[in-house]
Formats: sequence, C-alpha cells, structure tokens
Amino acid sequence: FGVSRTLGSLGQFPKQLTPIFNTMVNAGGANTYDGVSLFTKKNVREWLKSSGYDIANRGLQSETALESIDKQLDEAANSVGEKARRLILDAQNKTLKLFLVAPDKLAANSSWLAYYSKEMKKQGIDVTAPGFDWENHKVNKKAGDYAQQQINRQQNTSDRDLQGEMYRSNKISTQLFVLNQKTRMYSDVSTVFSKTTTSEDKKAAAKSLGGLSVETLVFNAIGLGLTQLTAALSNAWMGEDDEEQSEKDFNNRMKGRGQNVVLDLFSPLPITDEIFISRI
Repeated sequence: FGVSRTLGSLGQFPKQLTPIFNTMVNAGGANTYDGVSLFTKKNVREWLKSSGYDIANRGLQSETALESIDKQLDEAANSVGEKARRLILDAQNKTLKLFLVAPDKLAANSSWLAYYSKEMKKQGIDVTAPGFDWENHKVNKKAGDYAQQQINRQQNTSDRDLQGEMYRSNKISTQLFVLNQKTRMYSDVSTVFSKTTTSEDKKAAAKSLGGLSVETLVFNAIGLGLTQLTAALSNAWMGEDDEEQSEKDFNNRMKGRGQNVVLDLFSPLPITDEIFISRI
C-alpha cells in the first residue's frame, strides 16, 4: 500500500517524465521534440520493438512483475476477506502501471528516439522527414548503440539482467549503492577536471552534469507545485484561510525540497544523509 500510495499516485506521472528535460540538454530541444513526436506514431513504436535493443524491454519487466503478483493473489483469494483484499491490491497494481510504468516508458523511448535522430542527422539522414520509410528502415548500428548507451547512462538500463551484479542485487547491503545518477555524476565531474580527457569528452560530461541539474530541479519543482496545489485545495475545502500559516508551510516545503536537491547531488550514500542534513 505504501509503494502504490507513493509511486502510483496521480502526481507521479509528471515526475516520471522529468528525464525528458535531461534529454533536452544532452540531445537538444529539437531532437527531443522529434523523439516525442516519433513515439506517437504506431509504425515507429513497432519498429522500436523489433530494433533488437533493450529499450524494447522498457517497462516490460515491471508489468510482468505486477502481473505475477496478480496471479499469486488470484490463487490465494479463496475467502471473502482475501477476495476483498485482492480487489484493493488489483486496483493498486493498475495505478502503478498507469502512473509509474507508462510515463517511464514514454520518457525512455522518446529519449532513445531523440538520441537516435541526433546521431542519424550527423550522418546526413533525417528520420523525421515526411514519408521516411520506417517499415523498411534497418537499424543504424552506430546510431542505435549511441542511443542505447545514452539511455543506460542518463536514465537507467532498461533490461535488469544487463545491469551489473551490484545493481541487480536484492541484498540490503548492496541496495545502498544503487545510485545510478550519482555514479554518472561523479564520473562526469572526474572527466571535467581530468587533465587527460579530450575537450570533446569534457564538453559531453559538462552537458551531462547540466542535464542532471535541470532534471533534479524540475523534479523537485513539480513535487513542490503538486504539494502546494493539494494544500490549497485542502484549505479551500476545509474553509481555512490563514495566510501566515500558509506562508510558513510553504517556506518549510521549500526548505525540504532544497534539502532533497543537496542530498541528491552531494550525499554519496543514504547513510551519509544525516551528516549533510546537519551541515545544511
């Protein structure tokens, strides 16, 4: 219930789309728009499914896991109490598919197409041109590899089986290290300040850092906006109109969001969060 309450809520849908802002920084606004536009076309989605890249698995494992839970619950639902509980959990799983899995799939697939389009343009081919034959288009390996590498790095590996052992582990001791964004961030910082990397690599790393910063700020801005909207609706419904309290609540929420940003960017592990909070 806790998971579905947090990750299956209406506000989760726009939050799951924030990686697109990262893509805008790294692939460019025009290419990002092209990626979103291409993903709305059925023939492009079908082409992507048969591309041979693990982007085709995006969201599939999450849906399979939820369906497996559904099946187990069906088998256990013999008593009246279990059947009632089954209805509640079934509804929760549907909200997770709708508000968590679906937008994540949209953001990842659109971003993949954005990077693919960017690399194809470098080769002098515009895949967004009217009449482009997607049905007979063979995947350009260089563009496909680049697109998949960017998704794996900027967002997350679509196929869990292709992740490193530490990222696949269910052990609590290693779950502390499942921090894809921070791994990428520290790598980029190292690249930017390295004396041996090329100027092109430094530029790409700086872009990646910029994309992470924008994504983090947008994510927290959306969260703050949704919280403020919920509070305003609640106050209106309850007939409360205390401006001083509202301002105090807003300031506390701003502090909370600011703290989240600092921890997301600078705290290397969850166990060090308290140290950073005390310093803040």
